[in-house]
Amino acid sequence: MNDLTPSSNSSMNEYIAKMQKDFLRSIDPSYLPTISMSELYENVYSKKPPLIDGFLYTGTYLFVGAPKLGKSFFMAQLAYHISTGTQLWGYPVKQGTVLFHTFRITANAFYK
Repeated sequence: MNDLTPSSNSSMNEYIAKMQKDFLRSIDPSYLPTISMSELYENVYSKKPPLIDGFLYTGTYLFVGAPKLGKSFFMAQLAYHISTGTQLWGYPVKQGTVLFHTFRITANAFYK
């Protein structure tokens, strides 16, 4: 004997339609998934490993200051050490992929 009744068949169709709608929404590049504050507080997020142990962790940073202090050179130095995995000032560095973009330093500056 089959358990499917018209109402369970209908709810199965609704379930499949909802799954399809959620899937199509998730592959839309303009879709930004959100969670509630309750969900945020209930989740325990694992700590990301540092890029430079004890010095630099993953995330977004703003590095600002007056002109001609060496900000761009310092960012290039960080990029070099992360891309090669070499120590920086005695700090262990996790090797990773780096995208370094600036409008102020020309490519020739790296080859001098």
